[in-house]
Amino acid sequence: MFNAANSTTLRDVIVPDGFEVKGGARLPWLWWGLDGHDELAVAEADAQLSRHAGPFGAALESMDALTAQRVAFAVDSTLLLAGLSAVLAPAATILSAARLASQAPRVFQSKRSRLHAALRVDAKRRFSARDDAISAAASDGRLLAQLTRWVPLVAVVDHAESLDPTTLALLGGLVRSSASRVLVVFATDIDRAENSALDKFLEGLDDRVVERVEIDPFTDAQLASICAATFDQLQPGCDLDSAGASAVVSTADGAPGALANLLSHRSVLEALSSRASLPPNLRTLAIRSREEDSWAALPTPARVALAALAIHGPRTLAALVDPAIARFALETGWVASLTGGSTTGGELAFRGPVLFETTRGHIDDTLSHEERTAESRRVEAGLMAIAETGMWDEVPVDVALDLLQHMADTDAAMPPTLQAALLRLRRAAGLREVDRARLEEILERGANGELLLATAEALADAGWAHRSVDLYTRELARAEENYGRGDPRTLSPLHNLAASTAAYARSLSPTERTAAYEQAFQLYVRLIYGYQQHATTSRRLPDTRAELAALYQSVGRFADGYTTLLPAIAEYSQALGPDRPDTLASRSNLAMLHARAGDLGAALAEMKELAPTMARVLGREHPGTLTNRSNLAAALALAGDPGGALADLKELVPVKARVLGVEHPDTLTTRMKLAATLALTRDSDSALTILEELIPVMVRVLGADDLDTLLARNNRAGARVYSGDAVGAVAELEELIPVMVRVLGAEYPQVLTARNNIANARTIVGDATGALAELRELIPVMVRVLGAEHPDTVTARINLTTARNAAGDATGALTDLDALIPTAIRVLGAEHPNTRVAWSNLATARRALDESGC
Repeated sequence: MFNAANSTTLRDVIVPDGFEVKGGARLPWLWWGLDGHDELAVAEADAQLSRHAGPFGAALESMDALTAQRVAFAVDSTLLLAGLSAVLAPAATILSAARLASQAPRVFQSKRSRLHAALRVDAKRRFSARDDAISAAASDGRLLAQLTRWVPLVAVVDHAESLDPTTLALLGGLVRSSASRVLVVFATDIDRAENSALDKFLEGLDDRVVERVEIDPFTDAQLASICAATFDQLQPGCDLDSAGASAVVSTADGAPGALANLLSHRSVLEALSSRASLPPNLRTLAIRSREEDSWAALPTPARVALAALAIHGPRTLAALVDPAIARFALETGWVASLTGGSTTGGELAFRGPVLFETTRGHIDDTLSHEERTAESRRVEAGLMAIAETGMWDEVPVDVALDLLQHMADTDAAMPPTLQAALLRLRRAAGLREVDRARLEEILERGANGELLLATAEALADAGWAHRSVDLYTRELARAEENYGRGDPRTLSPLHNLAASTAAYARSLSPTERTAAYEQAFQLYVRLIYGYQQHATTSRRLPDTRAELAALYQSVGRFADGYTTLLPAIAEYSQALGPDRPDTLASRSNLAMLHARAGDLGAALAEMKELAPTMARVLGREHPGTLTNRSNLAAALALAGDPGGALADLKELVPVKARVLGVEHPDTLTTRMKLAATLALTRDSDSALTILEELIPVMVRVLGADDLDTLLARNNRAGARVYSGDAVGAVAELEELIPVMVRVLGAEYPQVLTARNNIANARTIVGDATGALAELRELIPVMVRVLGAEHPDTVTARINLTTARNAAGDATGALTDLDALIPTAIRVLGAEHPNTRVAWSNLATARRALDESGC
């Protein structure tokens, strides 16, 4: 499949030259070669795959349709694994075998990859050893494992002792999957430094899938043979000094890695070829890096240029570097020139962390104090010019971060403007881990203006929202003192204060958060008024309404959320257009708020009207379109038509799993809705089967205290009731409700629903007295929080009549039902299951009274 004639790496060789694909041949596996010496092995290996393009296309032309389809899946998966996101839709669904052959080169040569973008400015993040990068890599590995069912994969990793954590996470997700058909070979040099991440990776695997093969120490004769062959390659035409070779072999002491280290040093090779004396520190050289030896061999101007460049950090903008320094540094081969934006003139980067660290270790003994100071000031002046002209968008975010972080680590007098830029660029890149002591130190130095705001943002991101509230309060006071309250220039700090106050409220316990939330609501209302006073066609006003609506929703005030978001629809339409994605998303959110506020009929009408528009504008499988469909199905079930909802939910679950991922939060919640709907159709066994499998996954992915996880547990209790296990339902709800109160607060709507459910279950198990006590306390709260005619309130009142009948109070039940049934018909509908329960309770009460002679 691959001809390595023009390749310089042996690991890429799959077949010898002259290999021909015969008609009807099937591809037995795909090969992927990685090198742990690459800074990010998974990203660096994409060039290898691009060289597969020609032979791969030839192979496809000879395949039958079934094999071509299998290979189509493997193309997508292997591109993903190597950091190349296919520019096409899933190949198996849109490409015939013939088109696959013609498209193969373009697919393989694509550079529109997630990892490439992540390493550049567009993705606003860097793939390093951060948790989110490792999680994303592991997810990619698990996806590939599903696709190796069609075409197995062989991955071979050279120098695995140096493998980066991100690539290890990806390989881990691949090999740990039960669906995986993959062979991963780690070639490690035990003479080099150990890789704890690799050791942990191997320890976490079952011994049945790991085979460790340790090569015995080489004999002197074997090493001598290797030494001679290597010398012939490195010094062609030169005679090998046999005495010197014996000394080198003896020093290697049976370790081929040590021998390779020795032969990588120029001084050793020169001695072996000229019969000169070997270096006196031969044993040290066996473990000493060849970079140190190469550094010593560089001419003085080259060392000066590299040391000056190292002051910038691992990489820098070419525009910040003196041209003479750049020229000398590039000539050494230690530095590469990378293409960048037109305004930055490209980048200069050390070819690896080892070369950079080697150079940095020699800055002090290569440059004078004056030279070091001058170069530092040159970097600072260049970065200040970028900051003052607002040109950060023209600089790749990872390069800017490297420059600024290196300055922060080495320069205690870093200008405030650049400190603010560093904090904000870290947020843009998704790097929100921060040292609070460092932030407090910035504040103690009297931070103000941009640095104060950037510090407050970083504190909020790190979970210290109360501190950011103090800072934003101070900043708003300063703005209002300078410009006057209500001035447009005060709206930005007011917005910052409102958002940070909301974040602070979320960090508090339910018993403590009420006052903070009220303060946030007031700030947002004030902010909306301010935007209204300064009429604008921008999206700031509807965006702010949407933020406040989401805040209301988070505390269960769905009616307030609906009222707040309603005007935003027209504002989004004016600012963006009626069919723009954000306008459609707001309409979808508005409909769901309408449903949760209790007006299911209006919500269903809105969702049904919106569905074809979202499918047309966004696409049938766009996440927003799928969310609206899921909400529509859930609303149908709540409105008393679970059968109508069931078919759509059964269709949605596999679509969401394919589009978003099996463990994406939206996929998990859709499965939860499916289970709840199955229970409503009295298929409680299927509902319980789904929930028993789903809840542990939700706990792991979302967290035990996540709202959807808690709702899934509540739904499981409901399914137990329908299955005849009301005792089990009571036990589960008795454990669940205190958790919900702790996390959400005693009056959160879903907490009230859970209390209603446990009262109903208690009636079923014969504890009508306990159910009556629960409902008599609960219903006034529901009336106050949700409203007297909210569907959940009406359902609780119906359950109260059920409990009255069970307790022998037929008169009380009859009195309640005379007024309740017309309300149930109006709110729920005449055919709603709960309305039918009310009619049944009425018949039961009348029968009981007739039998008693009353």
